[in-house]
Amino acid sequence: MPNPVSPNLIADAVVAAVRALNLVPGNKVQKLKTPSLPSGVDPPFIAVCVGEGGEEGQTTILTYRHKINRYPTTVVIIGAGDGRVLADGERVREWRTLIEQAVGDSRGCFATVPGWLFTATIGKAPFDGSLIPRDLDYSAQTFNVAVVEPRST
Repeated sequence: MPNPVSPNLIADAVVAAVRALNLVPGNKVQKLKTPSLPSGVDPPFIAVCVGEGGEEGQTTILTYRHKINRYPTTVVIIGAGDGRVLADGERVREWRTLIEQAVGDSRGCFATVPGWLFTATIGKAPFDGSLIPRDLDYSAQTFNVAVVEPRST
């Protein structure tokens, strides 16, 4: 059984899958702790943010040796604008569909993540939208990445 999964490993897998879609230049898809537009980078930009596994309600005990941890993983498309949610834009809808196909329950995306079990789309972003400056538009998709990990003894 693999060691506990690092959120960085999940973020790296999602960043690679989104970069492969060529929606924006590769340097405009990055893993970040919180969704934001890095200094000196112009929109559009795609941020990948992974929460910690094992938070309350995110762990299921399987056996005395194993558990399932769920890592909330959000892909945020950030664009120039006036602070609106981007969900209704045609281009953003197309991007969201492509991201869903590449990340949502995709064995190809998570082949490098030890113990990956499944990925479920949960929709609501686990962050406060006010974190993104008001002069930017954004659209967020959240996935729950489930991984079988060893329990502490």
